Amino acid sequence: MAVLVALLWPRGPKEPVYEGKGLGYWLRDALLHGGDKTHGQAEKAVKSIGTNALPYLLQQFSHSEPRLNKFLNQCAAALRLRRFAFQTDEVRAKAAFFGLYFLGADAAPAVPTLAKHLGDPLRGELAAVVIARCGERGYQFFARPLSRQIQS
Repeated sequence: MAVLVALLWPRGPKEPVYEGKGLGYWLRDALLHGGDKTHGQAEKAVKSIGTNALPYLLQQFSHSEPRLNKFLNQCAAALRLRRFAFQTDEVRAKAAFFGLYFLGADAAPAVPTLAKHLGDPLRGELAAVVIARCGERGYQFFARPLSRQIQS
């Protein structure tokens, strides 16, 4: 029983809630079902929560799926039990990307954390897009390495 509690115990920042549903619900819905309506609802949820969503979004963006979850997902796929599958890194990172993207320049405090993912094959391009949307702070981040290369 203790192992089960340890595995299911929530980790990281608490998920913000909008209209009785967790922010992750809104973002996954926009990611998986697409369309202007679901994107608009997700954007409204993110903007209503504002920068209070940053800790949760960064945790979701950075979180790597445990190997046990990957193994269990493979087992679920082999047994055609898709609804019992754990959320994959790709779905989690892309859903968090939507949230960070919707925040626009308000996501600027996340730039240093996002920069750590620029070399990541899954998260790198997503991080670069969010950094670019952060306005002046994002531009400054990209300008520093370029100015060093030009001076060399």
